[in-house]
Amino acid sequence: VYEILTGHYFEAIRDIRFLFEGSLLALHYDYYIDRKIYERWGSLAKLDLKAEIVELLERIKGRVRELYKEGKLEDIKSLVRRKVRKFITNLEVDEDKKKKYIELYYEILMQPELYWSISKIIHEYSKAWSLGKENESILKATWEKLSLYTHFSRKFFNLVLERPQEIWIEHYNKPLLEECCKLYITTIDLFMSTLAIAFPKIRNQLNDIVKWWKENLKIELDITKIVLNELSREKVFT
Repeated sequence: VYEILTGHYFEAIRDIRFLFEGSLLALHYDYYIDRKIYERWGSLAKLDLKAEIVELLERIKGRVRELYKEGKLEDIKSLVRRKVRKFITNLEVDEDKKKKYIELYYEILMQPELYWSISKIIHEYSKAWSLGKENESILKATWEKLSLYTHFSRKFFNLVLERPQEIWIEHYNKPLLEECCKLYITTIDLFMSTLAIAFPKIRNQLNDIVKWWKENLKIELDITKIVLNELSREKVFT
């Protein structure tokens, strides 16, 4: 918010993009990592183990995506197993544990869902939580705009060529200010919806926040409201 209000628009958009992507990926990774660990060990993953798996995933994600596009499943298997084995070999644990970790990490990292694009995750998230086509379109458009302004896209270059001062100094730009505010509101809405899913104990507080935004700012946090309603329905039926 400070960056938006002080005219640091590109810094603001970069940080908003980080929050948007991080909100989705944190929930997405949590689900697919915990699922496999629970199947094997009957418990959920500790944070340090998840961090190791995500670190490995980020190292190989680009190459694995390329291989998926080329339909080279055997090459994916070979790459994942090789990288996992190399990583686990350096851990200071006994050989039996190393074997268990290799199989676990391999099984987790062979899940194709972990290599989905953000647009694909948005689609699946919208479908899973009944957000509707309109909210899905808003989320996809938000992600596209965030990416346009943080990569060297045509839109970014055109803006810089027209108004280079936007890069170097604090400068008021009404269209960019309005764009940043829209992107921020949608991202906060998405972020709070993922918090509602991940942290059941704060759902009442999130309901209060949704009401406060509506009453005081006249802003509807539709995505969070829909997710909270879906979660309350699940509680009734279970």
